[in-house]
Order: sequence, then C-alpha cells, then structure tokens
Amino acid sequence: MKARRTRALAYGTWQSRINALPTRLHIEALLEQGMSLYQIALEAAVWGKTVEGLHSGRQASVTPAIAQRIARVAPVLALVDPIGVARRLQAMGRGGYGLVYLSSISDLPRSNLHLWRHATFDRVTARTHNRIDRLYQQLWCVDGPDRGAAAAATARGWQPFEAWTDRTIDDPQAGPYSDPEAVGFIDWEKLDRAKLPPRHSLRVEFEDLTFAEQNALYQAHLQAGRSPRSFRDRYRPVPIEIMRQLHPGVVL
Repeated sequence: MKARRTRALAYGTWQSRINALPTRLHIEALLEQGMSLYQIALEAAVWGKTVEGLHSGRQASVTPAIAQRIARVAPVLALVDPIGVARRLQAMGRGGYGLVYLSSISDLPRSNLHLWRHATFDRVTARTHNRIDRLYQQLWCVDGPDRGAAAAATARGWQPFEAWTDRTIDDPQAGPYSDPEAVGFIDWEKLDRAKLPPRHSLRVEFEDLTFAEQNALYQAHLQAGRSPRSFRDRYRPVPIEIMRQLHPGVVL
C-alpha cells in the first residue's frame, strides 16, 4: 500500500480518499430498486468486496474514481407496483383468455403469468408491466376463446375489462368502476350478487355498487311492490343521503 502510494505520488496520480457516505446511500438506493450488490459491482466495474465494504460501512472512505463509477450506475431494473399487471391478467381471464393461450401468444411462461395474476410479488419490473399492458391493449375489445377461463374468473370475483380505465387500473387506491366516466355503468352480474342473502360469501355490499347500479336495484325493488323502508332493511347499510338521491322527498 505504501509503495503504491509512493509511486502514485511520484507520478502525480495519487487521489486523496473522500467520505464514502454519499456512495453508500447511492448503493442503498440501487438495492431498494431491485439491484443486487453483485449487479452494482458489475455495472460500476468495481471489485465486489469493495461494494460490500462500502455498503456495510466498513469502508468509511473511498477514492473519487470509485465513487464516480458507482455514482454513474443507474437501476438496471425499474420496479413498479404489481396491481396493474394482476388486474390486467384477471380481466383477460374474465374476457375468456386462459393462461395457456396468453403464454402462446406472448412467449411469457405460464408459471410467471399465474404468479403475476395473483399479485404474488411485491414488485414487478416495468418491462413486465409494459409487456402485459401491450397484450391487454390488444385483447380488451375482443372476446376470448376460453369460456371455461371466463367462468372461473367470474367465480373468483375478478373484474372485467370495463371495470377499469387507463387512469384507475394501476392505482392501488382505486376500486372497480371508480372513475367518474364509468359511474353510469351497470354490471348486471354484480347486481345479482347484491341480491344474495346477508352474510353470503359472494354477496356484494350496497355501498360497493355504482350509483347507477344502486338506482337500478332500487327501481327493481319498487317495481316488485316493496317499500323504500324495506329496501333499506334488505340492503343495509344504505346511507340516508343515498336514499334521498334515489327517491327525493321520501320519508323514512
């Protein structure tokens, strides 16, 4: 070490070491985005043990050259929330596209599609998201060939294509039909499930319906000769403010 320092000083190439904290923070950021220490070392062309030492804090200082190499490393894999991938695959299943068919037209392994459809992973790569989205955009307006897949998806309660918009499908906080442009949509299968007895495992609660669906349910209830009060009893909870929108002037 001393000989190398003496030689570098003699040739004017010696670089004083600098604080390694910024380098360590950059390494931690890359790890959070899905890279491994090995990938970071490979991308930076730096010894693996050097990267390990910087990450662990054993190395409190680093040469400017190594710091610059590591600083230039960008995430190899951009990671995103898997919910949009799962919703797209579930909607394709509901539309009649089974995993065997999807695998055959996309060259994606069936096992991977199965795991992505069930949101098994905390994150998926942006590349995977984009590939599934291209498949979704290609198939959403065409009925699929597998009615068995559609029936199975319906039984699992997976949402159809029309439940999502481009604004809501990737939003973990958004629910089906939650986009303002879709509030007038009525899912008649969903409405039938709302009519199931209370505590039934497949029952859809009244508050989970769009306003258009709530109104359709209410009108059918009145047409059957039943009263507004019995409607509230049957589909509790039905907020009083919703009842007033459904039936202005009603006295409960």
